[in-house]
Amino acid sequence: MTNPLRWLLSTAVLLAFTGPAGAGDDAGREALTVLKSLRAMTGTQPTHAEYLGRVAYAKSRINILLTKVSDKALSSAISASVGLYYLAGDIWTETLQGRGSHVSSRDRADDVRAVIQKSPDECAPLGRLRSAGDDELMAGALPAAWACAAEKINEVERLLGDG
Repeated sequence: MTNPLRWLLSTAVLLAFTGPAGAGDDAGREALTVLKSLRAMTGTQPTHAEYLGRVAYAKSRINILLTKVSDKALSSAISASVGLYYLAGDIWTETLQGRGSHVSSRDRADDVRAVIQKSPDECAPLGRLRSAGDDELMAGALPAAWACAAEKINEVERLLGDG
């Protein structure tokens, strides 16, 4: 006969690492909520600092949640979306670098272009900007990154059966 205390302890340890049944779906839904809050925030005209803070929090929270998501496609879509929001923060930072100083708008555009090169190839709005002129690039890079992140949120919703 199994020792009840030993069984309880082993079950508690197992649940601590794997979570209860359905924990992956719960974690996926919580990650979706975090991503949706980022998407909503982009429409409220946050400051650069507010945006970077929220993205940093979301990225750390999602990294924890991803340890409980076993579905590879879902995990990949969640990671891609938060990664694109993070990339948008890098783009925003580069658009602000050197404003009002000796850095030319051409140099700033080249820096933004370098950040965009890190984006996934399947992100069509950012892909179109890779060959755009400097003005179009500077005006469109941040909204394009947000659009790509939103596309991934839609994919997360489909994978969870919500969309």
